[in-house]
Amino acid sequence: MKHYQLVFFILFSLAATITYGAVVCTSSQYSSGNACADYSSTTEKASALRDGSIDSGNTSWILTATVLVMLMAPATGIFYSGLYKAEHAMNTIFLSFLSLAVISTVWILFGYSFVYSSGSKGYGDFNWSVYKNLGAQPSGVYANKIPHILYAVFQNMFAGVTPAFLSGAVVGRMKFGTYFVYITIWTLVVYNCLAHWVWGSHINPDTWLSAPLGWLAIRGTIDFAGGSVIHIASGFAALATSIFLGKRDDYRKEPVKPHNTPIAAIGMLLLWAGWFGYTGGRGGAADGIAAFAVVNTQVAGSVGMICWVILEALIDKRATFAGGAFGTLAGLVAITPAAGYVWPWHALIFGVFSAIFGFLFSKLKYLLRYDDPFDVFAIHGICGCVGMFMTGLFATNDVNPEVIGSAFYGYRMQLVYQLAGIAVAASFSFACTSLILILLKLTVGIRVERTVEEMGLDRRYHGGSAYNFNDAAFEKLEKRKTSASKSEQENYLATPVITEGRERKDEDREIYSRITTEGNLRKDGEFKSEPHHHDPLTTERRVVNEDVRPKTSFEQNRIEAVRRASREGLNNNN
Repeated sequence: MKHYQLVFFILFSLAATITYGAVVCTSSQYSSGNACADYSSTTEKASALRDGSIDSGNTSWILTATVLVMLMAPATGIFYSGLYKAEHAMNTIFLSFLSLAVISTVWILFGYSFVYSSGSKGYGDFNWSVYKNLGAQPSGVYANKIPHILYAVFQNMFAGVTPAFLSGAVVGRMKFGTYFVYITIWTLVVYNCLAHWVWGSHINPDTWLSAPLGWLAIRGTIDFAGGSVIHIASGFAALATSIFLGKRDDYRKEPVKPHNTPIAAIGMLLLWAGWFGYTGGRGGAADGIAAFAVVNTQVAGSVGMICWVILEALIDKRATFAGGAFGTLAGLVAITPAAGYVWPWHALIFGVFSAIFGFLFSKLKYLLRYDDPFDVFAIHGICGCVGMFMTGLFATNDVNPEVIGSAFYGYRMQLVYQLAGIAVAASFSFACTSLILILLKLTVGIRVERTVEEMGLDRRYHGGSAYNFNDAAFEKLEKRKTSASKSEQENYLATPVITEGRERKDEDREIYSRITTEGNLRKDGEFKSEPHHHDPLTTERRVVNEDVRPKTSFEQNRIEAVRRASREGLNNNN
């Protein structure tokens, strides 16, 4: 064979191999050597096209952020518990733990799929139910550098903390079993819909990239970490819940006095720390946007506390820990929808205006006559609206290239889209919550009996109080109350007051101390629980010593009733 013939043969063979041996794959396949392999889903292909390899730094940060957000649910219960009555302390904490457990179960069954699968513009489908088709690879739609299964559980914590915020409107009044049903239905109907409308995405069949799917997102509403989905939704649901439940039996036009401020402080500390994972992890990466989110969170929360305390000092002539904590929450809530979109100096403005509006609406509730003991509507509902509105003013693509701009940064229509998101989230949450409560009221009932409310939900539902240092005295008091005849009970208020120096026996002294801390005596002989926060070991000394005796008419009536009850007990023993 001539040399030129050999060269021609080699070239011809190579051309034939290229022409007839090349593998041509469809749009749903990828080349694997000399064969085509099917993508398991469109998200897998999108992830491959976007170079969806796992980033260990991003994954480590989202794992940490997941734990931080998880802590926010029980932290909310601890915070509320310290600010409320001792006889409801265990129930208040339990509601938040229950929220996390119930919603986590609902989330894996179908919650995640309803929110984040493609489905339609209004709701997801069952493609990702029980975490089906979720693996260790990125989703291609959400957070492309971390495992899809990790993103799902991270979003689980967002869904779990939302009813925990809402629980502040029901403490001490709602039936425990009803709350279980209530948060399940509410999450499926309200949270899942709003989350899908704002955060739902899908794979664009033309570009094979992630694109907005929820109808609010398509129209331009932006919400970085849940100003509308979580805070406006829970805040307006709290308003509806407060109205349908009615006022507490001892409702008064004054703030609820904390029974344990250190406990509330621990809860607030955990909430504040958890918020860094809440906003910092929302972008799904350990990058510059996460850094801005964390910094903005700290700035807004700090400024919110300072402004609230100043307002409280000027108007109420006092500065309380509860006020400072509410101010911090107001700032944290307001910055949530904008944390990854604005500069830190913007966060200063968010903190100021959130504290002003939150404080204003915390006072207006007395004028509007709805009973929201922890100002869930004022802090989450109103401050969530403030944050969403201001996002439309200050969001900038210099911080986050995913946004176009805002009213102050070249895109005025963004403010219109934010107003639309506010209106939809507020009206939808309030209307759906009202319908759910009407349904529950007509079926299982929503409010506990008055006697249970007076006794405390801890004893009714959880087998005892959160603090067991004086249960023996309470049991003796209950036996004594139930064994007394009606005439003997009436004598409690008819018997003259005993002298200050009369000696009391040990049993009477123990019962006397318990009465002064657990309730006051009514004319019908029953004991009515009231907020009373004195140390039971020193209460008797306060009562006997005129120099330190409480001066309010409420306390004076309690003292007189206690003395008459104590004298009756001494006469029986003699």
